[in-house]
Amino acid sequence: MGATVCVISCLASLLPPFAVYRPMQAVFYSIYAAQFWWMLRRIGSFTPLTALLFPVPLVFFHATFWRSAHLVRRKKKVTWKGHTIRTR
Repeated sequence: MGATVCVISCLASLLPPFAVYRPMQAVFYSIYAAQFWWMLRRIGSFTPLTALLFPVPLVFFHATFWRSAHLVRRKKKVTWKGHTIRTR
């Protein structure tokens, strides 16, 4: 959740009323990217660019999550590996 808030805050700082927070958001983004790079280095051979672009997979995660929530709540069924699973 913190990464999502960081990205949303950075995007909001691009708007004129919140431009005063832009330097602070740049620092927070840098800290998150450094933390991601530290974690990524422990599990594989990733570059700092991978960590700097962490919002890209975050967008896909959110899209998958919200699609799944929609299917469970509204459609009452989910298809997985060719099987339709009905939810309550």
